Amino acid sequence: MRKAEWKKKKGNALISSLVGIAFFAIVICLVIYGFSNVESGSAGEGKRVLEESLRRAAVSCYAIEGAYPQSLDYLTENYGVIIDTDKYAVHYAIFASNIMPDITVIDLENPTDINENWDTWE
Repeated sequence: MRKAEWKKKKGNALISSLVGIAFFAIVICLVIYGFSNVESGSAGEGKRVLEESLRRAAVSCYAIEGAYPQSLDYLTENYGVIIDTDKYAVHYAIFASNIMPDITVIDLENPTDINENWDTWE
């Protein structure tokens, strides 16, 4: 009888260990998935922040100088906007000095972003 009880306890211990290992593996997978979502969300947020800061700087230039900046270089030199050119490409097109320029930021690390905005570059 004791031998049967020992085998039963050994089987229960093995099952408990496997359940614990499976639970731990699931938790690790969820943590990794969460980190990947945070990373992709922060990339989109960086693009949005850059585009918003460029627009605000252009509006500030218009309010101070009476005209929108003629180039992106003027905007970055005089209004403190910093562009990470390895990560983002900026399309800045101005029609007239009193009309808000067309500002498009493209995330170079996200190929779908380039395809969606290809018409802007042509």
